[in-house]
Amino acid sequence: MEGLSRDFYELMMIAAIASFTGYVVENVWLLCTKHYIDNRNMFLPFLIGYGMTFLAFYTLFGTPSDPHFLMYRLNLQNSSFWYTVIAFFAVCIGEIALGESFYIVMGFDYWNYEWVPMHITKYTSVPTSIGFAVLITWFMDTVYPVLATYTAEMDYEMLKNVSIILTIAMIVDYFISFSLMARKRTFNVVWRFSTKEGLALSEHLA
Repeated sequence: MEGLSRDFYELMMIAAIASFTGYVVENVWLLCTKHYIDNRNMFLPFLIGYGMTFLAFYTLFGTPSDPHFLMYRLNLQNSSFWYTVIAFFAVCIGEIALGESFYIVMGFDYWNYEWVPMHITKYTSVPTSIGFAVLITWFMDTVYPVLATYTAEMDYEMLKNVSIILTIAMIVDYFISFSLMARKRTFNVVWRFSTKEGLALSEHLA
C-alpha cells in the first residue's frame, strides 16, 4: 500500500510547500512595491493556487530536465528554454480564464494588470507572464528536486498525515474565504501590516 500511495502524498506535500511559498512571494512583492503585507484573502498562510499550478505543470509537462506532455516524453534541445515558453503561454491562458471566471462568479476583479505595459486584457500581461514563467521553470528545475528528495526521506506515516492535514486545511480555507468574498463582493482582508502604519485588523481597514 505504501508503494502505491507514497508518490501521491509526496506530491501533496510539495503542493502545500508551493502554496506556502506563493503566500510568501506575494507578500514580499507587496512589501517591495506597496510597503505592506496582508493575509492575501486567506485565513491560513497558504495560497492553494500555487500548489495547484505545481501539480498541473508536473502532470502535464513534467520538469525542465525531464519534459513530457501527459504520457509522451518530449526530446527537446534547450529544454529549459522551451519549458519557459510553454509556461509563458500557459500562464497567459490560465490567468485570462481564471480572471474572467472569477469576475463572472464574484462580480469584481481579483487582479488587474491594466497598469502594466503590454497587458493582454486586464488579467495578464507579457512582463508578468514572463516573470511567472521564469519562476515556474526555476522552481521545477531547482526547488522541486530538493523537495522531492526531502519528502522521499520522510517517515511514511508522518508524510501521509501531514500532507492530508495540510491539504484538507487549504481546501477548507479556500472555500470559506471565497464564500465570504462571494457574499461580500469584496476582498477578504483580515489583517494588514504596513511599514508606515503598523498592524491593522479588518474592522480598521478601509
